[in-house]
Amino acid sequence: DSSTSRGLGDVYKRQVLLTRLNKDILRVCSHEFKVNSCNNLKSSTMDKIPMTQAGFTSADNELKQLKSVDRPSVIKAIAEAREHGDLSENAEYHSARELQSHIEGRIKELEAIISLAQIIEVSKLSGNIKFGATVQLVDEDTDAERTLQIVGEHEANIENNQINMNSPIARALIGKEEGDSVEVKTPGGIKSCLLYTSPSP
Repeated sequence: DSSTSRGLGDVYKRQVLLTRLNKDILRVCSHEFKVNSCNNLKSSTMDKIPMTQAGFTSADNELKQLKSVDRPSVIKAIAEAREHGDLSENAEYHSARELQSHIEGRIKELEAIISLAQIIEVSKLSGNIKFGATVQLVDEDTDAERTLQIVGEHEANIENNQINMNSPIARALIGKEEGDSVEVKTPGGIKSCLLYTSPSP
């Protein structure tokens, strides 16, 4: 009958909402910018955080997205979930609150990073391989190639081939010149690689 249909429709809507919220949680959690927690940032020395212009812009855009889109969206989701009754067994409500917690934590984290950010003008740095440089490594044994960019700690993302300037591999590269040979530690052992610079993105 119609009441049964409405009931099934409500169940379906709640399932869709829960699936969407869970995907949002995964998106926010997986996009943690590879940084320490906001509390760790505040408890550490308040030194400036070196960043590339692209890294700063990315962080600023993410903060705007969280504040203008994600935060209002999760507040609305919480309000809608409340309408479904008993909160103790309301999966949509708890998922929305969990997502809200991640969003608010990420907002504080980004605000702390941006407030301490120091955009480095790469063109003013001396040397060939330096902060912000994009480097092509060529394995001298296999000719396998890997392109990496040296960036600040809080914008490093190995999936995007961006490495922390304080990482062992970055420290091994900084100060070198194009055509130099450098030993790089990899999971498969130490590799000897030739260096070539590429235009920075």
